[in-house]
Amino acid sequence: MIRTRLKLAFFDRPAVLAATSKAERRVSNRFGATVRKIARRSMKKVGKRRRQRAAELRRRGRSTQGVDSSKPGQPPRVHVGTLKKLIFYSFDFRRHSVVIGPTQSGRGTGAPDILEHGGTTTIRVPERRRGGRRRLVKKRVRIAPRPFMQPAFDKTRPELSQLWKDVIRRR
Repeated sequence: MIRTRLKLAFFDRPAVLAATSKAERRVSNRFGATVRKIARRSMKKVGKRRRQRAAELRRRGRSTQGVDSSKPGQPPRVHVGTLKKLIFYSFDFRRHSVVIGPTQSGRGTGAPDILEHGGTTTIRVPERRRGGRRRLVKKRVRIAPRPFMQPAFDKTRPELSQLWKDVIRRR
């Protein structure tokens, strides 16, 4: 009985829970936005010279590997910018957490997952035929990991405690 009175006197439950819930959403959204920003900024655009060099190699029927793509272990290079635009974050009310990452593109190729973790996929490559004609042939290739979300998360994680600092204030 004494504990209950002390608890009621010092612990305003609805107000604290409401403040905590609001603060949790605020901190989670800030964390998600920061991770998204760092992931987007880590993907560098392919420069004009690299694009020109890759186009020249393609005209000659040679491989452009390494010219317009990133090295394994580095974030992917951006050609069009679709992957950058598909990175979102959202607060999950049921799990009290934030979900951060790329959504699937309309093609359903699984490219964001393959880039992040590595894997195999099918690509179309030009093949020369007699008479100088070319056609596109499907080829299975292994893609080495080019992580962009995990490094962004790891870089932002130490700042999480700073985001929580002084978030819940008594009014």
